Amino acid sequence: MSLAVEPGTPAPPAGWDPEDEEFWARSGARIARRNLVFSVLSEHIGFSVWSLWSVLVLFLGPEYHIDTAGKFTLTALPTALGALLRLPYTFAVARFGGRTWTVVSALLLLVPTALAALVLEPGVPYGTLLAVACSWPGSSPCSCSAGSATARRTR
Repeated sequence: MSLAVEPGTPAPPAGWDPEDEEFWARSGARIARRNLVFSVLSEHIGFSVWSLWSVLVLFLGPEYHIDTAGKFTLTALPTALGALLRLPYTFAVARFGGRTWTVVSALLLLVPTALAALVLEPGVPYGTLLAVACSWPGSSPCSCSAGSATARRTR
């Protein structure tokens, strides 16, 4: 089977043919399983971090001086941005490779988590919370599975 690859995109590993039963039994299944495990773990972390922001906003007490509409905005913003970023995140899988992008996008989850830990104190300006909400990765979990390559017969 011949795999056509556009210039500038990483090629699949040499000899990668998940439909070849001999290749699949020799090394393909092991590689695909490892990639699947990393993908599932990254998606789990992504959804956990994404959900964490909603819980943090829910428990912002009266000392933060944020009304219900403001809390709604803080929780809706990551979802709206995630919807917009889902497409470029998916293209990033093709550009950088599934495993590489899964690791990079999982590491990017450290940014909003660290920002929230640093700024989430009573009296923090609402604009700062909006900026932290904008850094929250609403699209990260959705992109991980776009690069999964397994044999069609095993799906």
